[in-house]
Amino acid sequence: MISMERRRRIGVSAAACSLAGVIVGTTMALAGNTNPPVAALIDSGRARTTAPADAQSLADAVARWNEEYPRTGPGIPLTSEARDLLSGVGREGDTLTAFRTQRGDVCFEIRAAGTCGRVDTPSGITFAILSTRTGGARLYGVAADQVVRVEIQVNGANSKALLRDNGFYYHLPQGTASSDIDRVTAIWNDGSAHAFPVRS
Repeated sequence: MISMERRRRIGVSAAACSLAGVIVGTTMALAGNTNPPVAALIDSGRARTTAPADAQSLADAVARWNEEYPRTGPGIPLTSEARDLLSGVGREGDTLTAFRTQRGDVCFEIRAAGTCGRVDTPSGITFAILSTRTGGARLYGVAADQVVRVEIQVNGANSKALLRDNGFYYHLPQGTASSDIDRVTAIWNDGSAHAFPVRS
């Protein structure tokens, strides 16, 4: 588990743009499914991304990640399937774009800063944190179909993230930073809660 998390963090560094800090939240996959349980990514009626260059930027970083870790990298990115899960969210009007890989990972980005992760996991979510000088910190990610709510605990206080079309997003209050996030919790449709600790 530790070595996989370290590899994921290395992959994030390659995928993040130079002005943004990204932290990954992911857990080991339960199975090697190549079709992640993310209905919004397989909806043939859903429009393609409005920012294909940003999706391609992440895909280029994923290709480098795969070259460095051919056995454990996310796999070939399927950017032709890239979809915008959320648009115009947060104080900066962010757009969350995602696409899957041929190994079943989900790659996702905001402002060309992002990473890849699995959602066929004990938590059912994968997420990242983007911090910019003007926009502050926001936590964003992709949730599996069975996730009905995502909660973020910041300095002991719980807040609900925006969750729509398998994408979730939370803009941290002004004056707080990514280091203030305690944990992220996914609530499934069976009522069970699956917490992912962030602060060490």
